[in-house]
Amino acid sequence: MRAATAMRTCVGAVGVAMLGFGAWNLLWHQRAQVGPPDAVGKWLLGGVILHDAILAPLVFLACAVVWRHTGARVRRALALFLLAGGSLVIIALPDILRSGDNPNPTVTPLDYPRNLTITLVVLAIVAVLSVAAGAGRDRYRRWRQEARLRAQAKAEAKAKAEAEAEAAKAKAQAQSDAQATIEEKGVAEDG
Repeated sequence: MRAATAMRTCVGAVGVAMLGFGAWNLLWHQRAQVGPPDAVGKWLLGGVILHDAILAPLVFLACAVVWRHTGARVRRALALFLLAGGSLVIIALPDILRSGDNPNPTVTPLDYPRNLTITLVVLAIVAVLSVAAGAGRDRYRRWRQEARLRAQAKAEAKAKAEAEAEAAKAKAQAQSDAQATIEEKGVAEDG
């Protein structure tokens, strides 16, 4: 068994054990505090319906629009923001909705809307900076590639000019030698 398979098996076993403990705790141990199981079932079913009927179609629609109008770098940053930001909203939403109704102020002691807003703003800044860093990295890579190509073209042009100069020099030497040979033949015939 590979290490990754063993790790997945262990994590899955821990997850199933935690699920079993939560169900046991809900159904037998904490029944008086949570309420009847059918109320919890309705709450869980409502969450599934809310997700499948409203949230998932909206996310798919947003993804389709974004896919057509943005590049890969923006899509990655947006996916980071939506995944992490959506998780934060899901975690904070119950406390935000419950904060005004509770007579006991120690149950929700923090300013959850403000904290969620700050966290989402920081997350958006991270996403924007990742897009900007990626654009800068790509611009630098293009600049380096163009500089290499310019240097290569310059070296090729220099080599070509040197070869042409060498060929012209050889041609001039050949003409000079031919002229000297003709003159030697002319001197030899006259003498």
